[in-house]
Amino acid sequence: MNPRKAFFGVEKASLCGYIDPIIMGSEVVDDHLRLCEELLTLLKEENRKLKHRGEAPDEVTLDRKRELLPAFDASLAAMRALQEQEPHLLPAIRDKLKNAQNLIMKMLLLDRENEQLLLKVIVPVVKPEVAKPGMHTLRSIYQRNQNPNSQG
Repeated sequence: MNPRKAFFGVEKASLCGYIDPIIMGSEVVDDHLRLCEELLTLLKEENRKLKHRGEAPDEVTLDRKRELLPAFDASLAAMRALQEQEPHLLPAIRDKLKNAQNLIMKMLLLDRENEQLLLKVIVPVVKPEVAKPGMHTLRSIYQRNQNPNSQG
């Protein structure tokens, strides 16, 4: 399967009917980069809301995430197909691939941070009340430990 077709469902054709593999590979990576940047922007906005406002993401943000994640899966599939079918292109687009990899790592780290912040927002930490010992109890414990002959 053509990597471009895997992502878009159709192939782009040039005027003469030939697609330069380097241009096609570069376009697949460019599309992937744009999608990564869009997802990263969405995750940053979610992070800002969680950190500064203490709000869970709204329905619009969640819907947008639900739309982008299948596209991201398709984009990753197109990247894998490109790697398998056109391995000779990898050196030509190495910088773009490295940039895409860095964006994905940022997305993973930010998404993990968002999950932890969301847990704090949704499930507030409640510390259990611990009964304080009375003065008489403390005095008897202290006295017992002071006298080595005491048999408690």
